[in-house]
Amino acid sequence: MADSYVVDRDRQSAGSATSAMSLALDLIRDRAGDALAHDVSTLFVYDTADARRAESGALSPRLGRAVRYMLKYIEEPVTLREVSQHAGVSLRSLDRMFHRELGVSAGQYYRRLRLIQSRSLALETSMPTHEIATRTGFSSAATLARAFKIQFGSTISEIRRRTRPDSGSIYLNERKLEHYDNKHRVLNIRMVFQNSNESLNPGITLGSILEEPLKLNTRLDNQARIAKVEQTLKLVGLLPEHRFFYRHMLSDGQRQRVALARAIILNPQVIVADEPFAALDPSVRSQTVNLLMELQRELGLGFIFISHNLGIVRHISDKILVMKQGKVVESGKTDVIFHWPKDEYTKKLVHAHQALINGQS
Repeated sequence: MADSYVVDRDRQSAGSATSAMSLALDLIRDRAGDALAHDVSTLFVYDTADARRAESGALSPRLGRAVRYMLKYIEEPVTLREVSQHAGVSLRSLDRMFHRELGVSAGQYYRRLRLIQSRSLALETSMPTHEIATRTGFSSAATLARAFKIQFGSTISEIRRRTRPDSGSIYLNERKLEHYDNKHRVLNIRMVFQNSNESLNPGITLGSILEEPLKLNTRLDNQARIAKVEQTLKLVGLLPEHRFFYRHMLSDGQRQRVALARAIILNPQVIVADEPFAALDPSVRSQTVNLLMELQRELGLGFIFISHNLGIVRHISDKILVMKQGKVVESGKTDVIFHWPKDEYTKKLVHAHQALINGQS
């Protein structure tokens, strides 16, 4: 059986974003900057705050339709005329709606989304600038480069240099993973994020979300992809019909199951789970823990499970790495760490956990 590893880490509170753009960029940075995941299965380039407003009905119905249409077809840039036709308004009315409710023109808003996507592609791939420009609907590499510099304050080359690791290497089955070996990474190492609500695109169905990795990484036809999506949904305890649902139609526990389905749909060897149970209530949390362990037995998955909940750590893990301020202070088998901790920091963690258990009994 594949080993599961758990890391306990110090948490630092991050300053809250002050604008929709900041939220969107933070979201892209979280996904594209993860050296392990490189999860290109869903480009995830929508403006988070505006997507929430469109989903909750805070935007007018026609503007909500326009925003969702832009988000849905961001990988295949559409014209503003197509957006206005989908929303059922003229181009001039579309522009007025954007100015009135979002403070920018329709063109500025859509250009911003495409720039966020270009940044994601620059971080996740070794794609040349002219190919990124073509993919994101810019007329030339020079046009993209100028817009990129103005929006982000850096060139594509500068951003790529900053995301390269300073040291260390990752090996999978004795094979070294190169920085831009995206194909091998995406197929074999997948990610489950802490907040499933923010990692699922609200503008498309769950079926579309789960199909995206298959479109990008396999040669399955449409019928085979649908069959694979339905099979994967059943694996995580959902119904095949859930592929027609949208994010807002699900409970927190169901959303986390969808996030897990997206992670396992390419049959990976390793899943990196970053606090996947933190936002769940205790009863749903225990169900999800048991589901993870069941999938590990059935599929032979290895988990890198990141958590500060020592109860779940002890229950789910074969081996543990304890980290303090970004450095490993102790590692070993789970039973050894909990019964005979050596480092002072590990002793404090274990004693605090034991005191909590004794207080509850």
